[in-house]
Amino acid sequence: MFYNRVEINKDEKLMATPKAVRKMADLATLDADNESDIQILDKINKLAYIYLPDGWLDWKVTELFTEDLLGDEMDAQLLNNIRFALPTVGLARAFRPKATSLSERIYRDMKLKMLDRPFCVRLIIGPLPLAAQIRGSVAQNKILLASLAEMKPIMIPRKEACNN
Repeated sequence: MFYNRVEINKDEKLMATPKAVRKMADLATLDADNESDIQILDKINKLAYIYLPDGWLDWKVTELFTEDLLGDEMDAQLLNNIRFALPTVGLARAFRPKATSLSERIYRDMKLKMLDRPFCVRLIIGPLPLAAQIRGSVAQNKILLASLAEMKPIMIPRKEACNN
């Protein structure tokens, strides 16, 4: 079981409280709110089935709300550093199938849209503190990253994706 440290007050020691855990399979089947989002989420799910290693549906992730992970206001630098466990070009095409380039604004908007979906949030692999919080520990995140090693060449920065 994963634990989160919570400070009771200044005079007491830190106390551990358990975090709820879910499997990725539970999140992969959640629906979106409108037809456009349903189509995009379906394409992202297909990317996951194609590219993620066997057993990814059994990955355990903490059950946190996006606000718990990222706060109420999105930090622009944090958003810029977020990376997902799927091919960048595939993600771009999920949102804009005919796109031949990927501007910073479009990429930012894609990420913001993905952060509205619990399934997509659980695909975050960077930055490390955020990804470790999603997986419950740094060790669990390292295991996941090791399983994604073969995918590293297709999980590229936005600028490189523009050339593909």
